[in-house]
Amino acid sequence: MSADRVAKRLYSREDASRYLDKSLSEIDRLIRSGRLLARKDGRRTIIDIKELDRFADQLPSVEPKG
Repeated sequence: MSADRVAKRLYSREDASRYLDKSLSEIDRLIRSGRLLARKDGRRTIIDIKELDRFADQLPSVEPKG
């Protein structure tokens, strides 16, 4: 990473939807159901990158057919 770029830790709902390749309405459903932990910063809803990675890591694996 170049010196002028800073790693992003907090994601908006829109950025989270792009990161997880999910629609914005699906991100909202995941937050409402408690499967994705979000926080508030004033009026903004934000999601920590660690939470996005946790969610992705807990998705089930595809078992090879054999």
